[in-house]
Amino acid sequence: HRRVHGDALQKCEPHSAHHLFTELHQRGQLERVITQNIDGLHQRAGLPPSLVLELHGAMAQIIGDTCQHPQPSWETVIANMEEMPIPRCSECGGFTRPATVLFGEPLGSALQEAVKAVEECDLLVVMGSSLVVAPANTLPERCLEKGVPVVLLNQGDTGLDSLVDVHLSHLPCGQLCRAALLRLAKPTEN
Repeated sequence: HRRVHGDALQKCEPHSAHHLFTELHQRGQLERVITQNIDGLHQRAGLPPSLVLELHGAMAQIIGDTCQHPQPSWETVIANMEEMPIPRCSECGGFTRPATVLFGEPLGSALQEAVKAVEECDLLVVMGSSLVVAPANTLPERCLEKGVPVVLLNQGDTGLDSLVDVHLSHLPCGQLCRAALLRLAKPTEN
């Protein structure tokens, strides 16, 4: 089970949105990335892990299900499958699982960090989100209430479309990001 999912996850590559964020960071124009994704692609695109706030955790990490204690890597678990076919937590002896937030579990400190980051930002770009999943969908509203500009890039409609400062919809985010990367690659005229 894990081997199939792990292999599929490892075959995924960062796309133009991930690379755009890396480019903006390298230019000193990006403070934080808040993501609901669990794939680690922002980090694989070159963003420092400390810059990426993964609201729903990370599939690449393992924790004890009961104690939440970090565990060895998936590679270690797979290498020890013959000795321990059902991986157990080294701390509490319970089962282990991916370090992701499961449905119904609280986001914990990640949400507080996200709220703090949003309250301190001077521009919020929301990309590829339906803005349906709570509580992450409340983050753009915090910016709007404070008068912070919000840019929304999304293929579908959301409840905030008419409220944000810039709304680009019905175009794939990848296409928009590729265009932005091309524009950033052009030398600026003085």
